[in-house]
Amino acid sequence: MKNKSKNWIPILGMLTLYLLLSGCSKEEEDVFEQGFDGLLEVEYVNTFPDWITSDEMITSISKSGEVLIEAGSLNYSGEYIMDDTKITRSGSWQLKPSGHITTEGGITYVVVNPNISVLNDITTIYTKDNSDNWVKVSEAPFSGDVGGNVTFAFDAATVDPNGSITGVNDGTGSIIWTLTLYPSTVPI
Repeated sequence: MKNKSKNWIPILGMLTLYLLLSGCSKEEEDVFEQGFDGLLEVEYVNTFPDWITSDEMITSISKSGEVLIEAGSLNYSGEYIMDDTKITRSGSWQLKPSGHITTEGGITYVVVNPNISVLNDITTIYTKDNSDNWVKVSEAPFSGDVGGNVTFAFDAATVDPNGSITGVNDGTGSIIWTLTLYPSTVPI
């Protein structure tokens, strides 16, 4: 009887190993029935000084929920003059967005981190001298990473012709983000 029980040990070991390995090979299920392609647009509207600039970045979401967004950039400059004072501002943004899909309360969202790097944002203030010439009074340069996540309703991005729109207002203007997606079979 001892010999027969020893014969079962290798078989049980192989069966256990088979069950463990077959459970590891399971592929992740698709999040969507199809992939989506579209555009992520950013519009930067400033009022002090005035400018409007925008960029569109091609966006793809796979059936498995992987979000890919191309890089983008914005360049801006403006000037504001009031009596004997002039304010100029210029700079640029480099955007290297990344994103992911999340679901909360049964609603699916696309969460995008725009990864904004501000380059050479320079605000300069001038005043007029006694000869009516502009004289630089101060200059405030800035470069660095700014911003945070932007969240879009997936249904609005795929159904609403205007896309899913979200924005941020600051002291001198607004930043408006729009995500528009179409099934991958529809050319954009």
